[in-house]
Amino acid sequence: MRVMSGLIMGILLLAFADLGAQERAELPDSPLTHAALDFAAHWAGGNSDSLSGHLAASGIRLHLEGPARSAIPARQATAAIREFLRNFEDGEATVVRAAEVGDQEDRGFAEFHWKARVSGTSHRVEHTLFLSMIRVEDRWRVEELRLVR
Repeated sequence: MRVMSGLIMGILLLAFADLGAQERAELPDSPLTHAALDFAAHWAGGNSDSLSGHLAASGIRLHLEGPARSAIPARQATAAIREFLRNFEDGEATVVRAAEVGDQEDRGFAEFHWKARVSGTSHRVEHTLFLSMIRVEDRWRVEELRLVR
């Protein structure tokens, strides 16, 4: 299962590697899009406690800085996200894609661009975040988060 999800995430990364040259389509009005917009807003605001409600209870794969963490509990992922976001302020996030994966109604992905200022400096950074999502009991949950510089 991990190999399959990693493969899906790899394919998604390749498919969207050249986003600068592509026009952004309008986001569909769907529960997946709303979940992605909500997650991105909490991320931009540095609100890791609110993000925890969006994480899959079965564990997530987390790729921030340093080595990737596989299948860690949502509580540990929240702590890692909190520690990471602590280094940034004045965040802005823009969701650029959210869609179900092929004909799998319970799997989806989202991509958002995040801009923030490094805490205590005037230096701004920009990152892209990819979310692999799964529908659990009619709610979309993040099962993988990958930060790309």
